[in-house]
Amino acid sequence: MMRRIGPFVLFLVLVALVGAPMVEQPALAHSGAPILVVAEQKVGPYIVSVWADPDVGGGRLSVEATLEEGAPVPAGTTVSARVWPDDGHLAEVTYTGTRTSSLLGPERFTIQVPFDAEGLWWVRLTLSGPAGTGETTFSVTATPPGTSLSLGSLLCLVPFLAVAALWWWGARRSTATSERK
Repeated sequence: MMRRIGPFVLFLVLVALVGAPMVEQPALAHSGAPILVVAEQKVGPYIVSVWADPDVGGGRLSVEATLEEGAPVPAGTTVSARVWPDDGHLAEVTYTGTRTSSLLGPERFTIQVPFDAEGLWWVRLTLSGPAGTGETTFSVTATPPGTSLSLGSLLCLVPFLAVAALWWWGARRSTATSERK
């Protein structure tokens, strides 16, 4: 004999499934992987790739650099980023990168950029060291941190929940019909 699930228990399960993603959690604040904004671009004597994680209040630029021949950048090389908003509400500010050596790949530099507002920001990246100096300019769009699940995202679940409910209803009717026979 099949055990019946009460309507109240089913309601609680559905509320938990739909309501759980709506609870905002600080650990889930990051909304995705960093975005590749510069891909293997020649910047002076360097080949540079830049990934941006432009969250308002806690942005980060990750810079990978090698020399043109693929050799690692020499000691004493520095990376800095001059950053300013497109709308001009702040003056240009310069941030310096922290070097992280890697045995398996190019040298990495991390630059913390506390974007103060959403929108388009310009970045002028400068690499300088014993191998020479190079500079490139690019833009990033700062986004709010911790974008939570929106109502539009939840509405996308409605068709799937409807199919699941119809399947469950059909399975119950089928079982009830076969038990009567």
